[in-house]
Amino acid sequence: MNQILGEIYIGDLRDAKEHPDMFKLCLLESPSKLPKSFWIKLLDSDEKARTGTLDQARMIIDAFYGSGEKLLVHCGAGIERSPLAVAYWLCFQDGFKGHIEEAYQFIQKVRPEVQYRGLWWVRETKVIDAEPSEKP
Repeated sequence: MNQILGEIYIGDLRDAKEHPDMFKLCLLESPSKLPKSFWIKLLDSDEKARTGTLDQARMIIDAFYGSGEKLLVHCGAGIERSPLAVAYWLCFQDGFKGHIEEAYQFIQKVRPEVQYRGLWWVRETKVIDAEPSEKP
């Protein structure tokens, strides 16, 4: 288990089991059913992480950052799915602002075994209906 930034940690399933009092964000294919756990199935059937799913993980991570409560973001081995979710979250923090490669480099300084999976992120765009500013 490695501290990434503030209260945010990355680890594996073993770390999650060894820290029952710590809050956990589980990114396994099915819930770990450990105490104090949130669960998100990060990868879809195409083995891709959609922006909407990553946004769910980001909101949970963001709620813990600066809260004083530790959050362990974990998957099975702590080298693919959990680093992807934390790297995505870092993209919204000062100093990274959308640069997933830089976020991964930051994580790999603390957790060298992390494997780059930025290509798993499928960037979806949203079409927003806009009302005209003036009515005819």
